[in-house]
Amino acid sequence: MNKALPRILGLVSLFVLGFVALSLLSNIAQLANLAESALPGAGQIVFWCLVLMFAGLLLTPLVIYFKLPKPLIPPGDDSAAAQELYQSALRVQLTKNPLLADVQLDTNDQIPAALTKLGSEADQIIKDSASAVFVSTAVMQNGRLDGLLVLAGQLRMLWRIAS
Repeated sequence: MNKALPRILGLVSLFVLGFVALSLLSNIAQLANLAESALPGAGQIVFWCLVLMFAGLLLTPLVIYFKLPKPLIPPGDDSAAAQELYQSALRVQLTKNPLLADVQLDTNDQIPAALTKLGSEADQIIKDSASAVFVSTAVMQNGRLDGLLVLAGQLRMLWRIAS
């Protein structure tokens, strides 16, 4: 049963994705027909522009995701060589961070200070986002709009921390 559940969920996800794609394509075709009836010859242009726009909107997050660097995974064993290799890769990745431009990362002993600085920067971003969400939800007094504002605030906070 445990092996069947992921397959069932995968098939249901593919079905839902296919339904959304067909619905989107149907709506684009209806808009193209509307444009064709309003201005003869514009239907094809509207259709292909909308298809390309939605394809770009779909592909952009995928391209961004695949351009991300591979995550650094700490070594499972406690061998000195594996730890040294991990720390040197971490040091190289930390030197690319613009927030750490003024921090010297010549040795592995300086890594904790750099991580502490990044942690304090993340804490400040979290506090700023929390206060912005607090003020916006206090002013709006609308549950649905508050939910959207909280979601937007969290997504913005995650983006700022990740970048």
